[in-house]
Amino acid sequence: VDEQDDMVLRRYGVTSQAGAFVAGVQPGTSADVAGLQPGDVIVAIDGAAVSSKEDVGKVIRSKKAGDRLEIDYERSGQRRSATVELGRRGN
Repeated sequence: VDEQDDMVLRRYGVTSQAGAFVAGVQPGTSADVAGLQPGDVIVAIDGAAVSSKEDVGKVIRSKKAGDRLEIDYERSGQRRSATVELGRRGN
């Protein structure tokens, strides 16, 4: 994590470097509907640990629209979970 990334993480109160930091959530997307917010850190998908945004991308690319994923994430130091139903991918 470089100095700029570290400042962003501190701004959101993120203490753990493990997981995939959610920098933004587009309105109306599956993540938005599930309640994910900027500053959340995704730590697992369907029980499998996530260590980077690349891990999240791999899982999502392996699924199709309508699939449901159980997302475990941290917000303000508390662990939470949400079910995300994948929508259609934009072109």
